[in-house]
Amino acid sequence: KDILDKKGRIDRARLSDAAFKEASSIKRLSNIIHPSVIKQIKQIIRKAHTCEKPKIVIIDAPLLIEARLHNICDIVIVVKTSRATQIRRIKKKMRISTEQIMARIKNQLPLKNKIRYADYVIDNSGPEVDTNKSVNALYDKIKKSAT
Repeated sequence: KDILDKKGRIDRARLSDAAFKEASSIKRLSNIIHPSVIKQIKQIIRKAHTCEKPKIVIIDAPLLIEARLHNICDIVIVVKTSRATQIRRIKKKMRISTEQIMARIKNQLPLKNKIRYADYVIDNSGPEVDTNKSVNALYDKIKKSAT
């Protein structure tokens, strides 16, 4: 009840506040959400594989490795940036405090560990235009190898 708005819908900000207060809360929320999300992702992948023309499926998930979804991926790409840049960008996008951001980050595998799973690493420290160039070049490389 504490996370619902006046219309009875989930208030995402309240849900986040409640979820990230304690490790047990985020684990409980993940146990509720992840099975459904993983099922949907697997359905999308199956559908893509049944098409006449091969499809590339991109899973954009901060918890890809933690949810063990990397095991169903042909390629794992990790996007990296400095912690300061990460915090600055999240603050701008989500309008949440540094404490709230750090609560989320601490529930993720450290970047250096994620990189160990990566087939490719994209540096997202610079301007968006540079990152877009890197992403497009990598996409073209992967697309060529898939055909």
